[in-house]
Amino acid sequence: MVSAATLDELAGYAERGRIGSVVDLRCNNLYPEAETQVVLEWENEAEGVLDIEGIGRFAVPAVGQRRIEVGAEQILARLTAEGDSAEILLQPRIFVPSAQLRVSERIVLGAASRIAWHSDAETCTLRLTDSEGTQEQSVGPAGGIDFSPKQLGDLLIELVAVGRHAHLSPLVGIATERQTIQVMAPPVTISLDASKRTALIGDEASFSWNVTGTRAIRIDALERNESFPAAPVGTLLVEVGSSPERFRLVATSLDGIGQVAEFRLFPRLPDVASVSIDLDALNLPWE
Repeated sequence: MVSAATLDELAGYAERGRIGSVVDLRCNNLYPEAETQVVLEWENEAEGVLDIEGIGRFAVPAVGQRRIEVGAEQILARLTAEGDSAEILLQPRIFVPSAQLRVSERIVLGAASRIAWHSDAETCTLRLTDSEGTQEQSVGPAGGIDFSPKQLGDLLIELVAVGRHAHLSPLVGIATERQTIQVMAPPVTISLDASKRTALIGDEASFSWNVTGTRAIRIDALERNESFPAAPVGTLLVEVGSSPERFRLVATSLDGIGQVAEFRLFPRLPDVASVSIDLDALNLPWE
């Protein structure tokens, strides 16, 4: 059985160059980050030739080192001396930025909502796309903003993180995080000061309301077969007739759904006991 120490030694030979070779070629980092430098070192029995792919071919002494700059592509370095050779393959790493978004899946139209993000990229761009178009702004690698959506429906939020190696490999060096959230209509709320009134025939009665989350309001006077638009905050004055009446407030939400509230008016006759009668007038002679 091959011992662990022997395996470690063989791995060391593989890192330095071809196993068993009299040519000893080493590198301080076989997997460097792109656009950094590495150092090649060698120790041979004689002078040789160092051939570095994409960089050049150099006559080198028996013992020495050379610093080289790596880009995004692999580099093959080969050292040849006295008919023997060793090779090293440098495999640069492209920095892949991260991009994270945090936002609620559903938000209410017009309500303030929070978008937070985090990235380790050099620069970031935040994009918001709705039915009206796209807005974007440059942002730092971490932060948050409050915003109020202006359109119902889907809202696409994108964080584009541009890493330091984006110019070398846009496919790998740029990360994009996307989230589609739903912008919902706010709920309609109807507040009435009373759902029914009772008043003397011939008097005026009033009903007041306050409605939110609506795009249109109308009042239907059911017994009169009349309808008319109304403001979100308003008051209806009605002359009391001899019969009960029903009124319906119809509020249409921003997404087209109607909500109804009804109020009623009941007439009443004067209380006989409360009517003042002049008894002396009854005793006046007939003319």
